[in-house]
Amino acid sequence: MKHILGLLGALLGAFLLAQPVHAQGTAFGFTPSGNSQSISVTDTSSSITLSGTPGGTVLVTNTGSVTAYISNTATATTSSTPVPGGAAIFFNFPPSSTLAAVTASSTTTLLVSKGVGASAIAFLPAAVTIAGTVAVTQSGTWTVQPGNTANTTPWLVTPTPDAAAGTATTRASSTAAASNLVLKASAGNLYDLTVTIGATAGYLMLFDATSLPSNGAVTPILCAPVSSNGTNGFWSGAWPTPMRFGTGITAGFSTTGCFSLTASATGNFFGGYK
Repeated sequence: MKHILGLLGALLGAFLLAQPVHAQGTAFGFTPSGNSQSISVTDTSSSITLSGTPGGTVLVTNTGSVTAYISNTATATTSSTPVPGGAAIFFNFPPSSTLAAVTASSTTTLLVSKGVGASAIAFLPAAVTIAGTVAVTQSGTWTVQPGNTANTTPWLVTPTPDAAAGTATTRASSTAAASNLVLKASAGNLYDLTVTIGATAGYLMLFDATSLPSNGAVTPILCAPVSSNGTNGFWSGAWPTPMRFGTGITAGFSTTGCFSLTASATGNFFGGYK
């Protein structure tokens, strides 16, 4: 029999805790004393004189959909205590018996119930919209890459063929044998370059410029020997991380190098840039 009575008591307690808070019942230690009072709230501060003896706690329920701001002073502002639409909170009973309320815009209605013994609990609606900036404090280690050890496992990236123009480099090429090719006459990035030659061996030179410098002393961005088998030869390079040029991208072929330019119109240039 004791076990049965205990079970019935537990079920009854769970049922009571599951009931919504309202002015006519008792929940979470709050006991209403008297009827609820209603106050219509607009974007102009409104107030209501509460019945009963000042002091204690009131249950404030927002029956509308817009947030109301309440204060136990003479006037409420949008910096006062918020009560979101559909929410209910316990609030200190104003010593002056005046409860002030305001909205940022539109109108809502508050139900105010005087009572005693309330817990410090706020009842929020199913969905609450938070406006403004919310401060977030990092705690512990935040891992933003795959793997269990931070900063050790790289992201896996699989290149996927794509017909979109934005995913490809712009191509530049010689139309005939020449001493140079201006791939781009403004700042850009070089992704790949190939030079082919005939019987004359020499040096490929890259310059951050919009034209090939004059013969003589030079300081190229890159210089590489290009060998010939007596008939032809070539040099080819590609950079997954492109080479940056701040002025322009110019490739030249010289029979001398690497810091002395003697232009030779026997090169053919092919490259990709952005």
